[in-house]
Amino acid sequence: MSPTGTGAGGSSCRRYLFLLGGVVMGAGGGLLFKGGVGTVAAITEDEHRAEALAGPFLAGYFRLAVPVIGLGLLTREISPRAGLLIFAAPLAAGVLAAAPVLLRRRLAAPVAPG
Repeated sequence: MSPTGTGAGGSSCRRYLFLLGGVVMGAGGGLLFKGGVGTVAAITEDEHRAEALAGPFLAGYFRLAVPVIGLGLLTREISPRAGLLIFAAPLAAGVLAAAPVLLRRRLAAPVAPG
């Protein structure tokens, strides 16, 4: 028996890594959503703020629902492992493509006097 309490030794560790990945991705997605809502609220006039904020919430619901439904339909035709790899590849490519732009913009932003 391994120290993790499983006979194989690796499945418990993978479960914790999976859960940790979910927490990290959830926190990152939440921060991105918070930033988007804050930006929309900051640049919108008071009398149009509710209308403008409907857009990010609608987009957020689609961003949550469409990949899950698509992955569910995809895994009906191929294995779950292959489906997740097909799902993860463009996601990783998008993150890698966006990171330099976002980091450059962050580094170029002026620092507010404290």
